[in-house]
Amino acid sequence: MASGIPLPNGFIDLAKAYTSPDQTFVFIIGVVVDMMEPTLLGNGQWIMTFKLLDRQLFNWVSGSEGLTVRYFRQDAAQLPKVQSIGDVVLFRNIKMTTYAGQRVAMANFQTECIVFPSARIPEPAFAIAVQGRDKISTLGIPGVKDTFNLAEQSYVMSLKRDMAGQVAERLGKSKDLTTRRREENYEQEPPAKRLKSNGSFNPKFKLIADLMPRTYADLYGEVVKRFGTAYGCDLYITDYTFNNLLRQYDPPEKEAPDDRDGDIYGYTAGTSRKNWPGPYGQLTMKINVKSPHAQAANRELNEGDFVLLQNVKTRVTDAGPWLEGDMWPDDKSPDKIKFKKLESYHDAPEIRAVIERKTAYWKAREAQAAQKVGEDNNKTKKKGKKKNKKQKQETAGAQASSAEDETSKTTRKLGTKPDKNPHIRCSHDSVPLSKVRNILDPGDARHTNAPPNGEPYIMPFVNVKYRAKVRIVDYEPKSLEDFAVPALPEEEDESQDSMAWQYTGTPKFEWYFSLLLEDATNSADHNRIWVHVHHKDAQFLFGNDMDNPMDLRAEPRLLAKLREKMFVLWGNLEENGGEGLSNLPFECCIQEYGVEMDEDDTAKKETLGWQRMYSMFGVTIL
Repeated sequence: MASGIPLPNGFIDLAKAYTSPDQTFVFIIGVVVDMMEPTLLGNGQWIMTFKLLDRQLFNWVSGSEGLTVRYFRQDAAQLPKVQSIGDVVLFRNIKMTTYAGQRVAMANFQTECIVFPSARIPEPAFAIAVQGRDKISTLGIPGVKDTFNLAEQSYVMSLKRDMAGQVAERLGKSKDLTTRRREENYEQEPPAKRLKSNGSFNPKFKLIADLMPRTYADLYGEVVKRFGTAYGCDLYITDYTFNNLLRQYDPPEKEAPDDRDGDIYGYTAGTSRKNWPGPYGQLTMKINVKSPHAQAANRELNEGDFVLLQNVKTRVTDAGPWLEGDMWPDDKSPDKIKFKKLESYHDAPEIRAVIERKTAYWKAREAQAAQKVGEDNNKTKKKGKKKNKKQKQETAGAQASSAEDETSKTTRKLGTKPDKNPHIRCSHDSVPLSKVRNILDPGDARHTNAPPNGEPYIMPFVNVKYRAKVRIVDYEPKSLEDFAVPALPEEEDESQDSMAWQYTGTPKFEWYFSLLLEDATNSADHNRIWVHVHHKDAQFLFGNDMDNPMDLRAEPRLLAKLREKMFVLWGNLEENGGEGLSNLPFECCIQEYGVEMDEDDTAKKETLGWQRMYSMFGVTIL
């Protein structure tokens, strides 16, 4: 519901629509947070693409950018009359589906659409003025656009008010619609219908934002770094789109002053991280270029060049859950070079899109830097005034009792406690924090699916990731010696759980333990969640200076190293057993997934045969 106004009868919120099974028809209402101009496809059809958001979907990490809606029509006049970000759109009988790994609401001949232009939607306080014949003026197909009731109208008004902050933020980031390019959402068009502006057919083109493991793609981007290696070439490219599977590059302002040379993520060993030119965050992808492409890349490509890389195969690295690409020789033409240096955007419309995103990115960075300079200047001024005032106070205090004042200042300094552990770093810092209670979803609001023509049922789990601020209050097993366990045989390990990223090696021992996390976003919120730490996530947690797991009962040095690491993470938990804890909160990523239950489990029928589980990932002890 929006601001306490219930959803109209028959409608579901966008988060429930997002998790509905494919081919489910739903009734939904959302506010437009991103849109593209209608585009004429090669088969004569028109397509319109935009994204809808409501509070439920915004608070849910997987869909927080919005639910994509795609509308195909032979006549452009039959497309939704969406005019701008902030408009509210009502759909009846729109079909949920999955395309290229993305959840999409797809219109068909049954779909009814009503657009409420943002400028015509009043505040809920003025609802009495838009009743009867004076209902909100809408846009749409005659005979459909006025088929809404007062309950639906009330929800539309509340939704606009509820999402005003998100709409304002998206408007600040958006561009004039007349200059927006369809290439930004290129991959969402049907492959068989997709045409480049020069008429050529390229079904493999993908944005970096859309890449998933174990796929082949053609990528357009800018060369950020190039390093010749013993086996070929390491190429780092960006198209200025975000993918949370990529490795993180922090901006200079986030780096600690004592950061050592060398990339802790293994990007550029021996090269100072401070020389990373940007973009920062998870916008750059490493491509491992093999012969014969590598020799040509080392010879022809430099930083700042724009390139087309063909037939890049994506994979997740063994060292952690990071997405990288490989360029291998062509099986049919082993000597064929599969990249092309592009001199300007005239060589490919996709490069024009890259340049536009690049311009927008650095413009935003400059604005942030200017804002920070202003804030720092204000802080300096305030600090100067405060310092002068403090000096006067200290002088007066010293005359009365110098020793007492020094003792008091020392006590205050020692008593200052940071709000989170400075020795822990969490990935995906652009993702908003979620409360543990919302992750657990005790009322199963996020896990309930209500199909239009069937009984509602509770899904045992949904594949979704969160970011949370927590502290550790318990752990299993109780003995640190059992944190390393004998590895399962490979065939058993493949069915251990349903997570997308599996450790591909089979060591003699592997890390596996569980932590009880308590919500630390609010002192009054003591909701707790058990999370499992799997081998690859534990390796990422412990960092590069930790040896591979072994039998800890036979390796006292490794056990001592593990105890030091866990002390940084959980403080005096091991010593005090959960009583009088002094450990600091930290931020981490949590993934929900499912494990298939045994046939003889009595609860198997009630949960559709799956048990809901959680794991911790994306956090490193520095």
